Amino acid sequence: MLVRFNVKNFLSFNARDNDKSEEFSMIAGKVRSKKEHIYDDGKNKLLKFAAVYGANAAGKSNLVKAIEFMQHTVVRGLPNGHTNKYCKTSSANKDKASYFEMEIMLDGRYYSYGYEVVLSQSRFISEWLVELNADNTEKIIFDYSRKDERIIPIHVNKNDPPNGGAFFHTIVNATNAKYIVWCDADDAYTPDFLEKMIDFAEKNELDIAACGYEKIDGLTGEIIKHRSLEQNLILYDQKFADEFIQYRGFVSYLWGKLYSVPFLKERQFTGTTKKERICNDSAWTLGIFKKAGRAGIYGKAMYQYYQYPYSLSHINIRASVLYH
Repeated sequence: MLVRFNVKNFLSFNARDNDKSEEFSMIAGKVRSKKEHIYDDGKNKLLKFAAVYGANAAGKSNLVKAIEFMQHTVVRGLPNGHTNKYCKTSSANKDKASYFEMEIMLDGRYYSYGYEVVLSQSRFISEWLVELNADNTEKIIFDYSRKDERIIPIHVNKNDPPNGGAFFHTIVNATNAKYIVWCDADDAYTPDFLEKMIDFAEKNELDIAACGYEKIDGLTGEIIKHRSLEQNLILYDQKFADEFIQYRGFVSYLWGKLYSVPFLKERQFTGTTKKERICNDSAWTLGIFKKAGRAGIYGKAMYQYYQYPYSLSHINIRASVLYH
């Protein structure tokens, strides 16, 4: 069952102002009548059928052609004449990738399949097939990896702190990169987050760089907490103690921070069992922060941390392993 179809840089479909694709959606809006026209599986409400209306030359036929083009490419390969089917509203589109993606529901599970191809060059840029979960985490991660080949998705079957910590330590030991940052896929980061944080860390020779953030209610979208500083804060020597009250709220989580890889390799920790009522990642982060020679807080709020009723960070749990 079709959920959504997205297309960009094909025939009359150009990119939107934010570079997003054009979308045809079968997701139902607020329904007050004709509820028998809605398929509801408890996860999504989908229209059983839809009609496309529009003026002459508004793009109705091109929507059908785009779906047919995607189908032909999957089944038989790129069709004849494909090199000339990019959107010609801009000459630059000739060398840009065209984007095709379908979200479907099959046997009660939701999937996203799509590909990007530079039509004028018959060159595929990427292809993906991912199962969509409740918060689209896997899809979000894959979208990041398509935009930057340095990003490699890693799938973890069980989402729990020990697994995450093990992967983090493995990656640190395996990489030759200068910095590493843990970005939760269901959180939102400003487009210049990495650029700003790396520049901040480089200029101030930091072992760890944190920044301001907003805590968001994942169910309502409301801001629970806004944390920022009017000026950036650089910590070293006695300043770690003197400024603790000012910076302590910025260092409670593993994610949203830039870590120097050489520093982490030098300060590798071993796990010991303790009984503390605190999340593992918080204990590890506070511990590693104490070992830093220089750390900094970038004052601007650069990411939004989404919290849900059953998030581990929202429940007071007893941690089994603390890193120190």
